[in-house]
Amino acid sequence: MGTAGPDAHRLAGFAPVSARTLLPKSAGGHDLAEFFVLRAYRRRGVGATAARQLFDRFPGRWEVRELAENAPAIASWRRVIDGYTGGDWREHVLDDNRWCGPVQVFDSRRGDGAPPST
Repeated sequence: MGTAGPDAHRLAGFAPVSARTLLPKSAGGHDLAEFFVLRAYRRRGVGATAARQLFDRFPGRWEVRELAENAPAIASWRRVIDGYTGGDWREHVLDDNRWCGPVQVFDSRRGDGAPPST
């Protein structure tokens, strides 16, 4: 993930995407395996912009997971996904051998197959 402006060619973090989904509803979709933004770029919108670009780049069903104890990440992802989808998302809470925490599920395509505009 890169940045905009004078830091446009600097690495600001990473966000690997995988096809390993946990819920049947999103089977065959995308999983945001990890998401990390360097401290210097946090609270500047870099993470939200990068997330929207990922969702656009890989249209389809998505799962975004946070650990149950990471309240700031949970709140942040709810805001980003809600804004991106216009409120068209669901949250499931898992507490088993697969995962312990919330999982947001949504589709980055609109009814016409195009990703939502942001």
